[in-house]
Amino acid sequence: MTQNYLLFSFMIYSIAGWLMESIYRSIIEKKIINSGFLHGPCCPIYGFGAIFLILLFSNIKNPIWLFILGFVTLTFWEYLVGVLLEKIFHTKYWDYSEERININGRVCLKNSVYWGILTVIFILIIHPTIAGLIYKIPEEILTNINIILYSILLIDTIISSLKIHSINKHIEKLKTINTDIKDRLGKLKQGAQNMLIDTSYTMYNNLEIDKLVKEYNKISLKLYKQLMRLIKAFPTIKSEKINKFLNNKIDISDLKEKIKEVKDKLKNSKNIGK
Repeated sequence: MTQNYLLFSFMIYSIAGWLMESIYRSIIEKKIINSGFLHGPCCPIYGFGAIFLILLFSNIKNPIWLFILGFVTLTFWEYLVGVLLEKIFHTKYWDYSEERININGRVCLKNSVYWGILTVIFILIIHPTIAGLIYKIPEEILTNINIILYSILLIDTIISSLKIHSINKHIEKLKTINTDIKDRLGKLKQGAQNMLIDTSYTMYNNLEIDKLVKEYNKISLKLYKQLMRLIKAFPTIKSEKINKFLNNKIDISDLKEKIKEVKDKLKNSKNIGK
């Protein structure tokens, strides 16, 4: 198989893997699911797995050997990808810890058995059929198709990676805004208690607090949408920062109550001053 045909096979099986997983998940969860890290209909982990199987096991026809080799190879591949994603993005995208037999939650016996069965079906039935169809496409046309497909994949990968990296930045930004709001409220509250009222300073801080609250709401909504997309694609995703945001999200309504409380104290202080 030439390089062009191999590259095209990678895309075909990446898309097929995305389709298989998305349909399975959509049926199980009874709603449409876009599986995978990327936004487009492509799961490269399946493409790489398929290419490994083609290059290593295409000449093996014994189903038992194919099952064993697929079981081991794809389990190792899934584990390796899990580790790499955790190292790069500091996030665990899938977790099989609840499965009876698993290794660090990254792989489990049930999935490994599926990988073994899939390898047998793939090498003996699926790939020979797909390869026969691919070889009917002229090399020149295939080159142009690959250029288009890989350009789209590259753009999708860059955009998806930037969005993932931006999640931590957004979470840190929210922490900073929250701290700033509380500091300003504390100063206003202290000034009201000590009868140290500067009208211009109070108005300035009130305006700044209102701006910070709006910015907080805007970033929080954007971040929540990003996280919901990730959670739909990876239901068992684990990240300390993400979980903390979702489970202990700063309650903006509580901040608004504190703002109202401080403003009321300021009004009372002014009345007493009169």
